[in-house]
Amino acid sequence: MLYYIFAVAALYIVLSDSVVYWYEGVILLFLYIVYALIVSFWPKISKFLKIPGTTIPAQEIEEKEAEAVDLSTQSWNIKNLVPKLMSFVFFKLHHKLKTIPTAYNVLMAIFIVVVSSYYMVDFAAKLAEGWGIPAVIIGLTILAAGTSVPDLLASIKTAKDGYGDTAVTNAVGSNVFDVLGNLGLTWVVSAIFTAGKPISIDTDNLTGSIVLLVASSAALIIVLIGSKFNLNKLTSGLLMFSYLSYVVYICLHAMKVVG
Repeated sequence: MLYYIFAVAALYIVLSDSVVYWYEGVILLFLYIVYALIVSFWPKISKFLKIPGTTIPAQEIEEKEAEAVDLSTQSWNIKNLVPKLMSFVFFKLHHKLKTIPTAYNVLMAIFIVVVSSYYMVDFAAKLAEGWGIPAVIIGLTILAAGTSVPDLLASIKTAKDGYGDTAVTNAVGSNVFDVLGNLGLTWVVSAIFTAGKPISIDTDNLTGSIVLLVASSAALIIVLIGSKFNLNKLTSGLLMFSYLSYVVYICLHAMKVVG
């Protein structure tokens, strides 16, 4: 959470002059690499700093693995229709040739995401134009929510399995990647195709968003501490109310209704 706040602050500094240079994208990517290294070595770091961590008993891991279902042995029904169809697109990971199928799965997933993302952004822009609203509103609502659905489903699954810390860190880690990795790589790739030409960014509707992101991050920490790091209905209600308030304010600000 602290690194996420740091990432948002770094983004604010980069956008403060409404222009992004290629080296600023490189810096953001570097900061994400630092974050990845911290996460990778966190068990050793937390042990050195004497910070208690989460351990999963080996027996519990074995029980979860035993619950895995082989789709090839399942009959067709509405519950496994989508997974069954996807099994024809992706190789099974337990195939004897593990390396090739796994690489194929990753490449196929990336291809599907690239194609769907391209059309999603194009349709979202046309939707904003048709509705006569700023495109930033579509980005902050429909696009932001749509691209976070996989994170949502993953967090729900892990929370139901009792791993609340994984559910929270999944969401936070995704945001860190979006701010540092995603934007950093986007601006670096753009610089490559434009011979290092600076990118102009309209920050009129972004400054307030960034300030609110920092505030929401601090609020999340306070809420989790207040609930003694337990995810419950009260915590959920507070977070949902905060998000809806954020969306309403940003939309009104983008439409020049509020300052």
